[in-house]
Amino acid sequence: MAQAQCLETIPHALEERGLRFDRVLSAFRTSLQNQRENAFLWVPVLFSCGIGAYFSLPFEPPLLPLAIICIMVFSGLILVVHWNREGVSANPAFVWFAIVATVFSGVVCAKIRTLQVQTPIIEKKMNWASISGVIDSVEALPGKQGSRIVLSDVEIEGFQKNKTPRMIRLQIRKDENLWAGQRIKVSAQLNAPSDALYPGGYDFRRAFYFQGIGAVGFAFKAPEIIEGSASMPDLQRFRQNMAERIRKALPGPEGEIVVALTVGQKKGIEDRKVEILRDSGLAHILAISGLHVGLVAGTVFFFVRLFLALFPAMALRYPIKKIAAFLAFLAALSFMIIAGSTIPTQRAVLMISIVLLAVATDRVALSLRLLAFAALVILVLAPESLLSASFQMSFAAVTALIGTYEVTRKFWIGAYAGSGWLTRTALYFLGVCFSSLIASAATAPFSAFHFHQVALYGIFANLAAIPLLAFIIMPAGVLSFFLMPFGLEYWPLQIMGWGVELILESADATAELPGAVLQTPLWPFSAFILLVWAGLVTFLWRGTEKLVFVPSLVLLSVFLIMLNPLPDILIASEGELAAFRTDDANLFVTTKRAEKFTRENWESMMALPEGSSLGLPYESGRQDHVKAASAIETMPLCDPQACRIIVKSHRISFLRHPYAQAQECAWAEIVIGFEPIRKQDCNSRIVIDRFDQWRYGAYSLFLEVGQEPVIQKTRKENGMFRPWSIIRPSRRDRSSENAAEPQES
Repeated sequence: MAQAQCLETIPHALEERGLRFDRVLSAFRTSLQNQRENAFLWVPVLFSCGIGAYFSLPFEPPLLPLAIICIMVFSGLILVVHWNREGVSANPAFVWFAIVATVFSGVVCAKIRTLQVQTPIIEKKMNWASISGVIDSVEALPGKQGSRIVLSDVEIEGFQKNKTPRMIRLQIRKDENLWAGQRIKVSAQLNAPSDALYPGGYDFRRAFYFQGIGAVGFAFKAPEIIEGSASMPDLQRFRQNMAERIRKALPGPEGEIVVALTVGQKKGIEDRKVEILRDSGLAHILAISGLHVGLVAGTVFFFVRLFLALFPAMALRYPIKKIAAFLAFLAALSFMIIAGSTIPTQRAVLMISIVLLAVATDRVALSLRLLAFAALVILVLAPESLLSASFQMSFAAVTALIGTYEVTRKFWIGAYAGSGWLTRTALYFLGVCFSSLIASAATAPFSAFHFHQVALYGIFANLAAIPLLAFIIMPAGVLSFFLMPFGLEYWPLQIMGWGVELILESADATAELPGAVLQTPLWPFSAFILLVWAGLVTFLWRGTEKLVFVPSLVLLSVFLIMLNPLPDILIASEGELAAFRTDDANLFVTTKRAEKFTRENWESMMALPEGSSLGLPYESGRQDHVKAASAIETMPLCDPQACRIIVKSHRISFLRHPYAQAQECAWAEIVIGFEPIRKQDCNSRIVIDRFDQWRYGAYSLFLEVGQEPVIQKTRKENGMFRPWSIIRPSRRDRSSENAAEPQES
């Protein structure tokens, strides 16, 4: 009887589940129909997913299979459209084919861009090289550090042409009379651009690959000028001459910041000034982006239209708004060229051009649709832009500002209409404050992920800096551009310097406030992606579902961040730098005399103050070292040959000299050596030596009591077989082929 009743309930249960599935499918279709108006906004997002998938691969995918898959997916999409001409946008098959086609388009586009760049990278360190090339750019460094130059049309003595980097970046201490366009000959030390400084970190070599730079180094002495000038870099000579005239009119830190705001050269700014601006949330003003290009175009647009409106006959006969928009576009284009035509500046000019085109055609100037179009064009032309913090932060800020304005537009229009000048002034400062708050909130996750810090009081510094930049500094800069050919740029530059001085004072006051900077440790990439999706859903998704999705994504991201472990041991890719983290959050490093840049990045990744890492003591003798093993539970015990420490019950030795290898291998579970070690002669569970650093790059080790250590390697995490990677032979291949010693690589 009971069995019969049970059997009778089965069809009802299945029917109920079927109804639930139908309801879910119906809700999904309804949700898709609601997105039809915003469908285009998701195209650059899905395209970015394809680009991100390409760059995250551990190997280089061949182009032909990717192209075949892409063609097959687009063919399926065309068939679905052909079979369902009516209501195709609500068809789930069409939606999925469109999503997959857009994602694969991003993968193929990134692959084509990589093939287009094809930057040769030197494979091993060159302690001495005779180099000749044409100076492409010269950038002054602060103090007496000389200049940083980029050479093109490079020739390296003893190098084949097809293996010679297209461009090389060199630091030159003695740089008198160096100008862009000169062909020089110089003796220098060269190395390949650096890997990521820790597994999962920023890949400097990949960034240089897409810039066309295949080697970096420094010159031993002043270069020899072979030819006085070349025709190609006349623009670079103009930019350099402009920077020198600004420095002559404005000596000091204000002049260097004005150079950064006009010519785009930031390396001459003192580190202390950069730190103050960063801690106050004003570092964005140093990077020429949409804000600066928009202010230049807006200044020209306003004054040209105002001047033409002074003549009623012209204002009534001609479309002065369109004329002003065209001249503003020319001003933005000229500013981009003077600023060096960097990718962020090109991106900004593209966006401003779309806005001015909308103004000239009497359309809505700012909308998410125009922003999506600009993002898509940039990603098609330069897919590697997706990986840069500047691209991510600028589009995050603009998306948040436009999306928020679309929601609050009626309030601002109603409050502004019919109000007096006092109310309008108050509304302006309220708008600046509100915009700074929205932009700061939108860019905070990116700042925390990329730079491991968030400026908490940036809204107050921006409240003072943005009006100065908008109404004093950039208009004076535009005036100085027009007056410079006549030698009359002095007074406009003085006005710019005064405005910059006020910004520095406000930045200094903000940075000195207690708790001005929130330092954040290393985030898992998954948590960062979840926060990005939360922001995208907030502004791009239509429907009440996002009231559930967004908080869920944010909470899950916070949960992953809280659970994310930090590495207990870090090993640099070269040199004698390694570090370990103690239970009381101190970071001990094996040397503080070298690898300063790497060490500072490790401190930042651990959310520690700059320079807070502790050096290891190397004064105890070898007998004391061996006898006092009981004292190393909390502090390292070191001598000139090795250093011992116990971290989470794991015995670790940093081996500095082969003399101590036998003793250290007998005592330690983990031996980290800065010289090659014969691993067959060492009984330790884990042995990492100089050759492993040379082959795999930087290491991260995660330790837990009673568990096997988890090891991450930079070239495993970031991909060992990519065009920007340097493939090192294995230990066996190296011994059989008699490869070069790692210290010379």
